[in-house]
Amino acid sequence: MGSRELAERMSPGEATQSGARPADRHGLLKHSREFLDFFWDIAKPEQETRLAATEKLLEYLRGRPKGSEMKYALKRLITGLGVARETARPCYSLALAQLLQSFEDLPLCSILQQIQEKYDLHQVKKTMLRPALFANLFGVLALFQSGRLVKDQEALMKSVKLLQALAQYQNHLQEQPRKALVDILSEVSVATLQEILPEVLKADLNTILSSPEQLELFLLAQQKVPSKLKKLVGSVDLFSNENVPRLVNVLKMAASSVKKDRKLPAIALDLLCLALKEDKFPRFWKEVVEQGLLKMQFWPASYLCFRLLGAALPLLNKEQLQLVLRGDVIRHYGEHVCTAKLPKQFKFAPEMEDYVGTFLEGCQDDPERQLAVLVAFSSVTNQGLPVAPTFWRVVRFLSPPALQGYVAWLREMFLQPDLDSLVDFSTNNQKKAQDASLHVPERAVFRLRKWIIFRLVSIVDSLHLEMDEALTAQVARFCLFHAFFVTKKPTSQIPETKQPFSFPLESQAREAASSAFFSLLQTLSTQLKQAPDQTRGGQPWTYHLVQFADLLLNHSHNVTTVTPFSAQQRQAWDRMLQTLKELEAHSSEARAAAFQHLLLLVGIHLLKPASSQGEHPSGHLAALAGVLGSPCRISCNLHSFEQLMSVLQAGKALGGEDSEDEEELGDEAMMALDQSLASLFAEQKLRVQARRDEKNKLQKEKALRRDFQIRVLDLVEVLVTKQPENALVLELLEPLLSIIRRSLRSSNSKQEQDLLHKTARIFTHHLCRARRYCHDLGERAEALHAQVERLVQQAGRQPDSPTALYHFNASLYLLRVLKGNTAEGCVRETREKQKAGTDPSPMPTGPQGPTLSLLEGGQAASCLDLNLVTRVYSSALSSFLTKRNSPLTVPMFLSLFSRHPVLCKSLLPILVQHVTGPVRPRHQACLLLQKTLSMREVRSCFEDPEWKQLMGQVLAKVTENLCVLGEAQTKAEHQQALSSLELLNTLFRTCKQEKLTLDLTVLLGVLQGQQQSLQQGAHSTGSSRLHDLYWQAMKTLGVQRPKLEKKGAKEVPSATQSPISKKRKKKGFLPETKKRKKRKSEDGTLAEDGTPAATGGSQPPSMGRKKRNRTKAKVPAQANRMPATKSPAPGTPTLSPSTPAKSPELQKKNQKPSQVNGAPRSAVEPAGQKQHQKALPKKGVLGKSPLSAPARKKARLSLVIRSPSLLQSGAKKKKTLRFTISSPKK
Repeated sequence: MGSRELAERMSPGEATQSGARPADRHGLLKHSREFLDFFWDIAKPEQETRLAATEKLLEYLRGRPKGSEMKYALKRLITGLGVARETARPCYSLALAQLLQSFEDLPLCSILQQIQEKYDLHQVKKTMLRPALFANLFGVLALFQSGRLVKDQEALMKSVKLLQALAQYQNHLQEQPRKALVDILSEVSVATLQEILPEVLKADLNTILSSPEQLELFLLAQQKVPSKLKKLVGSVDLFSNENVPRLVNVLKMAASSVKKDRKLPAIALDLLCLALKEDKFPRFWKEVVEQGLLKMQFWPASYLCFRLLGAALPLLNKEQLQLVLRGDVIRHYGEHVCTAKLPKQFKFAPEMEDYVGTFLEGCQDDPERQLAVLVAFSSVTNQGLPVAPTFWRVVRFLSPPALQGYVAWLREMFLQPDLDSLVDFSTNNQKKAQDASLHVPERAVFRLRKWIIFRLVSIVDSLHLEMDEALTAQVARFCLFHAFFVTKKPTSQIPETKQPFSFPLESQAREAASSAFFSLLQTLSTQLKQAPDQTRGGQPWTYHLVQFADLLLNHSHNVTTVTPFSAQQRQAWDRMLQTLKELEAHSSEARAAAFQHLLLLVGIHLLKPASSQGEHPSGHLAALAGVLGSPCRISCNLHSFEQLMSVLQAGKALGGEDSEDEEELGDEAMMALDQSLASLFAEQKLRVQARRDEKNKLQKEKALRRDFQIRVLDLVEVLVTKQPENALVLELLEPLLSIIRRSLRSSNSKQEQDLLHKTARIFTHHLCRARRYCHDLGERAEALHAQVERLVQQAGRQPDSPTALYHFNASLYLLRVLKGNTAEGCVRETREKQKAGTDPSPMPTGPQGPTLSLLEGGQAASCLDLNLVTRVYSSALSSFLTKRNSPLTVPMFLSLFSRHPVLCKSLLPILVQHVTGPVRPRHQACLLLQKTLSMREVRSCFEDPEWKQLMGQVLAKVTENLCVLGEAQTKAEHQQALSSLELLNTLFRTCKQEKLTLDLTVLLGVLQGQQQSLQQGAHSTGSSRLHDLYWQAMKTLGVQRPKLEKKGAKEVPSATQSPISKKRKKKGFLPETKKRKKRKSEDGTLAEDGTPAATGGSQPPSMGRKKRNRTKAKVPAQANRMPATKSPAPGTPTLSPSTPAKSPELQKKNQKPSQVNGAPRSAVEPAGQKQHQKALPKKGVLGKSPLSAPARKKARLSLVIRSPSLLQSGAKKKKTLRFTISSPKK
């Protein structure tokens, strides 16, 4: 809220007593506490508090328009525009706008000048630049929201210039200044726009099509001042072949800008209106929307297409609607509706429902367009099933003709499905399915019919009170007929018999129609219209449906039921109709209507097939549920129905008109009834108690079982602790794993958790991490191999990673058992013989230990079948890399590689292959390779040529990935670039340790070629880490990161100073008289007048006196301690001392240790001594200085770093080597 000093509230007494503020600088003491509180409330987050405070402030100032309060209020509001809290700035901006609107005598130019003076962009400090930018922006917005800016020509011009200046700070404000400029210019008059247009719009078409704001400004000018625009830019066709790709890019940027707002960009709707105006809508829709935005596979662009489709509906005629509603956009919308099922996924269906509802509500006088849109959305199907819900609320906006046409279309599609007229699609998972039965037309027809029958019922359910009675009757008769009856011969008396099927009606579809019919009957029985559930004729809907069913039953030559009536069922049906007539004739009271309704519902249920009726304990309860309108599906049988008929016909329920004079039940009858009810409730209570006892019994049994398992685990723990070499321990793995799996799924009680913890502790600590294990397998080796394969496969099928980890660790334990200690014993024995001198052949060693040949010999002597195990883990690794939700994790494979590096050697080609694969496998493969290449165990399995070849393969794959560096548009692509660069830096570190020579020419060219595209995305989210990794790699290759010059930095004083003085002036703060003068520059010796003296090209630059003395003192000491080095082997990847990439100073330092005693270094030294020759990096590859011209011309760049063995000769030697490496910096 600005400075706290402006908001301090002090009484006059406090001001005089306080010694800290003797003077009232801001005049706070003149104002009341109530007035100062307004400004605190304006910045509060609650909207009601802010609005109330603003209204009170305006009311307060209206009473004192000329006082000091007005001046203070303006000062406080302008200060609030640049406060640190970003949520408070719009509050102050709105308050300032309302203040300027209420007091029109305040000049806008003066207010704008105060804002610019308070937040001057040329004088503000760098730390306060962002608040100052937003203060200027919100200040202009306040002037615009006051409604006075478009009337003040001078203030308008100043505001436009200020917005243009703010548009240059895109890092902080993005496109907000340009958007504000477009909003302001859309409100100005035509004359003003003609005057301002040349200043805000450039005449370059490339600039116009560079951003959504520029294009929106162009469209605004084309709409309001087309003649002026034509003089400025000329004739422009935005929908030409050349401009269509640019329009697509602009719309993509607009879609990304509204990603969080979830709204349609104004530029998209303006382009749509322009295409309609210029009669180029088909071209715009096909090439820009469908072939451009939709093909990007970028969800914000897809959502823009969906919103454009919904917003275009009111603007299109019937032909254009057909083009839009049968294209790729609506098909892609259907795919989105089918796949967006997860709770956290964004769902566009509610938004599309709003668009369709707005369109249907706005064109009530055009039923043809209403029907076309509703039919089109109902025709978007996923293998026959429409994506629109069966209960769609937009049908309430249909006009009566459109509703009648829609119902007719639904009935026609139910009878004769036209699959070719549907916009059908299949999801990716459905396309991958190999089941041919999923793609047959019969399945699509069944899914479509089931949806249609429930859609008809939902229409009656939602529009029962508004629908025409005849239309409701049509739907009810349609559902009843096709649920329970079959046509034998068409007749004119029954219109439903004249409607043939193009596909036979399946039994499943009839069951769905039956269920839908009873749902419809429930709706018609409970909702009101003229009277309760009655038609205009005064009869209930169920009565009309029973009459229609009786008509169908009487036409047995034309119609038959799905399940034929028996003679007993037909007799019951006739008795029901006779009873209805008697009830209607004898009584007209409500009781008679209730029993009539009961009879109708029970009679209709006779039509249901016997298989769907089920069993019910009492027919009277079923009938009672029908009377009460229960939503459950009522089921009854013939026996209960006959009982009900006998009761009613005997006159025991209703006796006619004089039934009121009947005597009540006697005492004995009441007592018998009470006893029956009491026994019924007692029986129910006993059943409940029995279920409760059974549940308690099961819980006790479960607790006892768990307690017994825990006691057994104690014995198991004793066995695996005391006798880990026993072969029976191997039989415990899978039982323990089954307990862990079951407990992880249902570890609710404390006893379950104790069992899980104990089992996991035994499995992890006493088995998998045990130092001793079984060495006598006997004939179990083959069974253990099968068990390893089974465990790895089970690990890949687990629902979560913790469970999979136990299975994977079990497989590693079995690998250790199979491998035994043969290989380790062989290596140890060989080393002991070599030390004792008994073994004449020394053990072959690699850079870090025994070579692979010895390890392979040990593996051959063990029980481990390397080929089988390699195949098993290769399958698991491939599944981990390709399966999206794999339970396997990176630490599992790292554990495998570290414990069994020989397996890692066989699995590394799979990782290298996936480095250039899709996004997720690539990321996982890069991550695994980063960790694996740094393992000493893995390195010991490779010979030097094999290791070098592997490094070259990985480097080639990484180079291929880096060809698209800087072009990442999604988060996944950005992560892909990060993982590639991290792997590249890991390769550099590994080569540095191993002293390998690799060809880096192609890599360097690729990285330098992508530098410009990487800098263009420098301000995107997460680009800092990407840049750091990129320049870390470039630094290793010898290219320094350019330093960003600070704004406002002073220029170099004079051109006569030497480069050394310029360089040192930036580093230090000493005056010129206190600085040590260097006698020689980097290129030669400086004379007294500053001119370079003639020196040899190979002479090194001069060092300080103290530094020379330290170097001279160190060199003899090193020479006396260091043994003579042996000549490198012919294949050793090192540089000779005469390599031209070294600086002269480094050559001199490398030659000193061998020339101290006065003799040159011999070409061949004793073989028993280690090589301490410092291998320096080439200047163009790993040096610190930029690339020189000869280094760029070389076709092969060498990556040569010192070996780790050089760092084992003492602390002083390490210090010398570090100095040698760091010397090129100077």
